[in-house]
Amino acid sequence: MVILFHHVVAVADGFVGTIFTVIAAWPVIEDRWRKRKIGRDDDKQAVAGAVTALAEAVMMEAEDEARLLRLRDPWPLQVRWVNTKRPVTDHWQAIHGVPGRNRPVSLSGKLADICGVFTKVPSGRLVILGGPGAGKTVLALALVQEMLQQRGPADPVAVRFPLRSWNPAELSMRAWMARWLSDSYGGHRGRRRIPVLFEKMIAAGLVLPVLDGLDEIPPPLRLSALARLNREFGQDDRLVLTCRPGEYEETVSAPDGDVLTAAAVIELQPLRHKDLLDYLRVTTSLSKADKWEPLIADLATYPDGPAAQALSTPLMAWLARTAYSEAGPTHLSSWPRAPTGSDCSRRGSTSRNAC
Repeated sequence: MVILFHHVVAVADGFVGTIFTVIAAWPVIEDRWRKRKIGRDDDKQAVAGAVTALAEAVMMEAEDEARLLRLRDPWPLQVRWVNTKRPVTDHWQAIHGVPGRNRPVSLSGKLADICGVFTKVPSGRLVILGGPGAGKTVLALALVQEMLQQRGPADPVAVRFPLRSWNPAELSMRAWMARWLSDSYGGHRGRRRIPVLFEKMIAAGLVLPVLDGLDEIPPPLRLSALARLNREFGQDDRLVLTCRPGEYEETVSAPDGDVLTAAAVIELQPLRHKDLLDYLRVTTSLSKADKWEPLIADLATYPDGPAAQALSTPLMAWLARTAYSEAGPTHLSSWPRAPTGSDCSRRGSTSRNAC
């Protein structure tokens, strides 16, 4: 059962990634681009109109993604994070941009805090680390939505770029971003005007890249990808990067590796049992809410057991909600488990065979 469950997780994780890829490929505002009646590429008014249209399209897409994944049904899971303890953060004086200012900034928070946390980073550069299904893409999506909601007329447009399609050996980051924006939002794929317009927007700092999934770039290319980011983005360029923890640490600690310059790094934490159970209860009809009682008892008795570990990420909580919307998850609380220390204490046994 455990093997089957983990297989379902792997498939679902890939399915969620596929959903985002498909959605990101929609040319959602072809008509809007046409109605702007943009003239010459170097016309500031044309660029301003394109920025406004892009912001509207990205917000529309982000809302569609949130609905598709039922992120606000009834509320988002409380994804939480802390400053990472891994040796992958740049010197704090580099993050502050002030020689000698080494005091770290506490960036701990939960989903609703992400925009505020990002603005606390003096350099405007943030790396988000999290394991499979831990909520990296959900957090990136939430950041994009909140930044767009708070965006002023002169502010850049936050856009989530799935990195799986970037080959740093073939294209610079800026060139790839322009091509990706053109393919995803430009509509007029056969005309050179739209890609050039996106290039101008990027060069002017009117796009804030939220680069999702460094770990989805093939391992041999991750080092060059990170090196390109450091070369191509200047001191005033803000950006966000997501990655799995092990892959990021491995890339950074390679002989020729380096951290993302001036970037603070946070790491997503396992779901708290209370947040998980509140979510499962409130997404279940009142007449069926008691079906979670065996799981609640199991988590209380075995806080580090297989069920607790399996349901420690937002993806797994979403799968549990979806898979057991009708029948109760009784078998989740009856998985075979190795005896824990508390088991041994209750038995009064110290036998290696038993414990």
